[in-house]
Amino acid sequence: MKKIIFILIFVILIVGCSKQISKAPMAESVPLAEQAQAPQTELVSTPELKIENQESPSTTNPLTVLSDALVQKLGAECKSKTSEMEKANCLLDWQEKNIHWCYTHPEETVMPKMFESGYPDCVVDMQFQQMNPGSFPVSKIFELKLKNSKLFGACYTYAVTYCALARWNGLTCRVMEVQIITPMDYSASGGDYGPDYCGAAPKSYLDALGLDCEEWKVKNWIINYDHYWAEVLIDGQWKIMERPAWAYQRDTQKYIIDAGRNYLDTGW
Repeated sequence: MKKIIFILIFVILIVGCSKQISKAPMAESVPLAEQAQAPQTELVSTPELKIENQESPSTTNPLTVLSDALVQKLGAECKSKTSEMEKANCLLDWQEKNIHWCYTHPEETVMPKMFESGYPDCVVDMQFQQMNPGSFPVSKIFELKLKNSKLFGACYTYAVTYCALARWNGLTCRVMEVQIITPMDYSASGGDYGPDYCGAAPKSYLDALGLDCEEWKVKNWIINYDHYWAEVLIDGQWKIMERPAWAYQRDTQKYIIDAGRNYLDTGW
């Protein structure tokens, strides 16, 4: 009799907990802005940040601590600036000079047509993070994503490199991401993209990162987030750190935050 009573109580507790679980609504997807000349603009603060009560699925932090030697080699030292705002702007200036925006055709729906010619691997760092969190640390972005003496990438590259450099320079930084309404599935569907791929992952990057080709043949690439950006804490307020050229629709504040899109802190 005691055993039967215990089982009934257990079932009641399980049912009660399950009713409390709800799924956060996802916002409609809007394409990223095309590359353009980025004029100096006033930074936007987000004092009343709307962050949904959920965790990012990408829980493994790609923001590895950068060495002094690497930052000095990159020429991204801004510690000599007298204020946090000056340091923050110093790093934006560095990105504008040293990173090439290659996501030039957001109207396309098939990769690599979305990217500038010659940059089929434009978002490979974001791809690896989404397929296997932590597999492409930011230190490797500085090492592997180089072409014509410049780093290259899209919003993810700008966001994670900014925060890694910001923290080295003594700033408090976080990476934000926004959900899309319909996840985009770029998985290889049981095969390889081509002879130079393992599933959806380029072999050259797998080799450079020391990752096993066979393991990556079965990994799925599903995009649940369509924009990343960096924010720095200055005078008690989080401020968006991106120039219009790599902002969402050229204005992340307007088209994500003010529009009520479903965004969150990655926790990186």
